[in-house]
Amino acid sequence: MGSCEPKCSSRFRMSDMKSPDSSSRGRVPSPIKAILVDDEEHLRHHLREQLGDFPEISIVGEAHDVQSALSLVLSMRVELIFLDIRMPPDNGFDLLPLLATADPMPEIIFVTAYDKYAIEAFENNALGYLTKPVHPERLAKTIERLKKTLMAGSSHDLDQNKNAVGNAPLTDLTEQSLLPLRDGYMLFMTRVYEICAIKSEGDYTRLSIEGKEAIMVRITINSWEERLPKSIFRRISRGLILNKKKVLKIVTLDRNNSLAHLTGIRTPLPISRLEMKRLRETMSQL
Repeated sequence: MGSCEPKCSSRFRMSDMKSPDSSSRGRVPSPIKAILVDDEEHLRHHLREQLGDFPEISIVGEAHDVQSALSLVLSMRVELIFLDIRMPPDNGFDLLPLLATADPMPEIIFVTAYDKYAIEAFENNALGYLTKPVHPERLAKTIERLKKTLMAGSSHDLDQNKNAVGNAPLTDLTEQSLLPLRDGYMLFMTRVYEICAIKSEGDYTRLSIEGKEAIMVRITINSWEERLPKSIFRRISRGLILNKKKVLKIVTLDRNNSLAHLTGIRTPLPISRLEMKRLRETMSQL
């Protein structure tokens, strides 16, 4: 849209808000009451047409800025917001802290021409992030994820368990889950299946990620073990979890020491005799 940039000082999280009423959890509203927020009318019209293919979504209003969007949310008990980011003089992120009194708490799907705000969107627990022009397949997948999320409770319920430093929701993960990770002041997204190894460093863990530099996050190895999909991850010692699909080969150095070569990781990972034994058992089950 316009040239307005989201405010860098905004540190609001959807987890700061109250959770939706418990009576609404575990079911999908029928239909889901949604609004479209975009400062360009023709883009709202186009998205409305695309959403016509989804009878489970009912568009109950449109807004061109933050204040008009907030009025609709509070008066219509909106459950879903398709939200643009650049709407001079506002931006979509300005709306989020104003939703603190909304009941129910609406899910947010950002719809924008720019992909550079994706990390900030997921930091704010957005359910989805669609870039314009919106591809029908991407829209369909996002709506399907919306329905699954509402059946499970809501993304805001899940966000109550978010680790404030590691920036990873303490919920079960799948191989395809998109995971926001913070290493100091750096924040980036990675797919769970790209994680090759997780090594304990006290209250922290060091992640070896395919094709990237290792990072340190403030999430314990016990927490990772509870959350990671058992289909591909195995804890082979108190201090090490491996993605068995990323193990290329194991090289024995001596009776007590070996090296595990992992996909996309330059330096082989030293493993002990016990770890090698458990890893071989795991690999034999593939």
